[in-house]
Amino acid sequence: MGLFKPKWQHKNPKKRITAIEMLEDQELLADIAKNDEDFMVRMAAYKKLGKEDSQEALADIAKNDEDNLYHIIECGSYACTERVRPLPGLVGWEKVPQPIFGGIEMVYFCPSHVKDGREKSKVTCKHCEKTVYLSDKPVGWDYVHTPAGTLWFCPEHIEENREYISAQWKNFKWPKGEDD
Repeated sequence: MGLFKPKWQHKNPKKRITAIEMLEDQELLADIAKNDEDFMVRMAAYKKLGKEDSQEALADIAKNDEDNLYHIIECGSYACTERVRPLPGLVGWEKVPQPIFGGIEMVYFCPSHVKDGREKSKVTCKHCEKTVYLSDKPVGWDYVHTPAGTLWFCPEHIEENREYISAQWKNFKWPKGEDD
């Protein structure tokens, strides 16, 4: 027996999904699609299946995931009213990171608006004005929370600006409102 498990058996569902992208064994993919404990892992395996195996796997996923059948996902574009149930409707939909106050939120976009979602994932370094798309999974970029909003910084400027901003906002006090 081997010392290490295959990556598709990793305890972290995200790592299992990444491993599934590399798998070609249709029988193994069908087994994962039917039996993995995580819904998104099962869907990733389902998407990799060939046409002849996918319908049977979809039926098994649906049978095992009744709760997910009734969950509705809406497109993240304000211009879109498209809604879909996860099974089997997520074909062509994409989860795209979006900058929000306080960090990042993963938002689904329908096939017609995936490009818009990627465009909305653009952030700009407040120090040097360099821009990057969160959908491209930039390495080293980070944000700092301030009462004025979330400020993004590239890897070259994050540390120096984090210290400066922390010092600037250290003694900040929110104005007292009528409810205080």
